[in-house]
Amino acid sequence: MRMPKSIRLNLTLVVLAGILPMLVMILASGLDRREREMEEARLTVARLSESFARQEQTLARSAQNLLSALALFPEVQALDVAACTRLFQNFNQANPRLANIALLDAEGNALASALAFSKVNLSGRRDFILASTRLRFSAGEYSVGRASGVPILPFTLPVLDGQGRLKAVLLVSLDLQGFARDFDKALLPPGSFVGLTDHKGTRLFRHPATDNLAPGTPVFGPVWKKIRQMPDGGLFTASNSDGVPRIYGLSRLRLYPDEEPYLNIFVGIPEALVLARADAVTAEGLRWLALSLALSGILAWLTGRYGILRPVRALVETARRIGAGDLSARSDLAGNQGSLGVLARAFNTMAQNLEQDREQRRLVEEAARTNAQRFEAVSGLITDFAYSCRRGPDGIYSLDWLTGATEKITGYSREEILAQGCWRFLVLPEDLPLFSAHVEGLEPGRHATCVLRIRRKDGQVVWLQSFTQCEGDPLQPSSHVLYGGCQNISERLATEQKVAAEAAYPAPS
Repeated sequence: MRMPKSIRLNLTLVVLAGILPMLVMILASGLDRREREMEEARLTVARLSESFARQEQTLARSAQNLLSALALFPEVQALDVAACTRLFQNFNQANPRLANIALLDAEGNALASALAFSKVNLSGRRDFILASTRLRFSAGEYSVGRASGVPILPFTLPVLDGQGRLKAVLLVSLDLQGFARDFDKALLPPGSFVGLTDHKGTRLFRHPATDNLAPGTPVFGPVWKKIRQMPDGGLFTASNSDGVPRIYGLSRLRLYPDEEPYLNIFVGIPEALVLARADAVTAEGLRWLALSLALSGILAWLTGRYGILRPVRALVETARRIGAGDLSARSDLAGNQGSLGVLARAFNTMAQNLEQDREQRRLVEEAARTNAQRFEAVSGLITDFAYSCRRGPDGIYSLDWLTGATEKITGYSREEILAQGCWRFLVLPEDLPLFSAHVEGLEPGRHATCVLRIRRKDGQVVWLQSFTQCEGDPLQPSSHVLYGGCQNISERLATEQKVAAEAAYPAPS
């Protein structure tokens, strides 16, 4: 891993490295707090919806008990309209949650009512149909009372004769406006609401009320779809008609297991409000972290500027002067304690040693130049040439240097041969296998001698005797170097061949 070259940037990274664990901890804590707040909100809406459901179940049982008691009264059994009217008025005045109490005959015609009414027939209403056909206590659906003129949820109970046949139907209407007092006590967060719907999704009540969501209007489609997918209630998240995502707790009330819920109670709390409480704590932690980061950054900047950068710049200037050749440069930080003082003393010692070595190096270089001149002069006088090759990454050897009478032997100048990278191009094609085995096939620590032919620049064939030695690490091919020399033996071979021929065929005497 490569670190930045800037000291200031490195100090900044050190500060950030110290802050990073705190940042991770704050963010992780924020996520955990968000989850806890969401879980608490789920528990809250679940408890509220269950609490409201218990209250409504109590009202339903009270309505059932009231109607069951009224059904036993002689006035009701006798269908005495005047007596029933007085009886209903007394009970209705005693219970402010009731909108009205009424008696219907078997055909649904209104006979008596706690409130003044005109002759009406309610045989088409769901509550009358269920009570008259199933002969049991039944719940209706949202409607506006004919006599009371207020939104109601009706309950009905059949009145039977001695043979179990339907004689009449008792009806009690719950005033839905009375629910507001119960829900006001819940102290829900801003943006929350409580809603009631009947079995069809018709809004019975909403608290707090809004003008565009009045009782009798249908519940927002996606919310109603979620409600219908949960037979017994529970928790879900959905957006209402205002587009605000909320967490809902739902309770669904049934009078009988074989009937669909007659009442749905749901409590919704905005998700954003729940998460805002958690995010506020996280934001506070981040603000303190930002303040800590700012203070740490200022401290790091001051430390870097006055405690590190100034001495380092002084050392850099000393190094620059030494690098430019001014070996008399010395750092005045050598007397300081700590790492910078050690570094300054090392700079001064290095400059002093370099100054002492400069003269010795000059003398050595002068001697080397003299020896090289002598070697070139001697090499030009002999008929042989020497070379050095270094092995490249591709396994091919390339000439490093070439000296001696190369032009005299090959007809090519030293520069022309060096430009080719190897003197292989001089070897006759039929001798190339010998050249490869002799030169390119050597292993480190081995040497070989061979005789082969080359073609001079003027086309003349010359015999060479080559000696080659390989040096380097056997495990590192890139370190392999060939050292060799070549001697022109054409004249010697010609002489030897002539002597051999004369020996084989002596001249006649």
